[in-house]
Amino acid sequence: MLLGAVCTGAYVLASGGLLDGYNCSVHWECLAAMQERFPRVNCTNHFYTLDRDRMTCTGGNVPMDMILSMVTRQHGKTLTSAICDMFLCDRVRQDNEQQRTPLRRLLNTAQPKLVEVTELMENNIEEPIELEELANFVGISRRQLERLFLKHLNCTPSRYYLKLRLDRARQLLKQTNRSIIEVASICGFVSAPHFSRCYRKYIGISPKEERAALWSVKHPQVLSDGSVAALPTSSCTALHVAQAEPTYGAVGIMFTPLQADIEKVVASG
Repeated sequence: MLLGAVCTGAYVLASGGLLDGYNCSVHWECLAAMQERFPRVNCTNHFYTLDRDRMTCTGGNVPMDMILSMVTRQHGKTLTSAICDMFLCDRVRQDNEQQRTPLRRLLNTAQPKLVEVTELMENNIEEPIELEELANFVGISRRQLERLFLKHLNCTPSRYYLKLRLDRARQLLKQTNRSIIEVASICGFVSAPHFSRCYRKYIGISPKEERAALWSVKHPQVLSDGSVAALPTSSCTALHVAQAEPTYGAVGIMFTPLQADIEKVVASG
């Protein structure tokens, strides 16, 4: 039986053990959590994955590519081309293409050593590699490596590496039940206090505060009279969480008035 999932739907299949031993694609924002929660599932950063009787993709407009790829396998390129013409689709992305814009595209092909170093960093979060070793891996000196980062990424290699680890840590704090000590270890920090200091310095709040903000959304508020405040809908909850994200702000929506309107409806109903 063929089973498929789009975006975070892969989490549902994995929870039921239906992806054990399979390759799986999931949205980049949930990738770290999936890898930690389901070690028997081989989670990849690919746009989509067709593995035997399982099909998974990352969401967005990628389902189109996944389905067209299946059509090509089963019915040939002629039918796929006809479908692409109808849907104004200029090309079908391959299943081995990766999510987000890889650094190699941003830098073109002129800086292969810089791209190689950043990929080494991304693949070695739990046990960070020393800068001297990174430089040796790609055949340049540490000073040359630092110049490359400053010229093309406007930061030092150490700062870039730290940002990668903190980004991974934030995903794990927000998406898993791992303790702060465990998250610190998974992301290559020698101790929880050191992790907390770095997190507060670069993220703006401590790991504990990050977790507390999530719990304040998930748990109902108990009023002074002992009653429980009306819970916001899932859409309001999602909006509340989104407002804490650094990328929030492209759309000027305020949570408080929206929640107040919903509470009035709940009370009147």
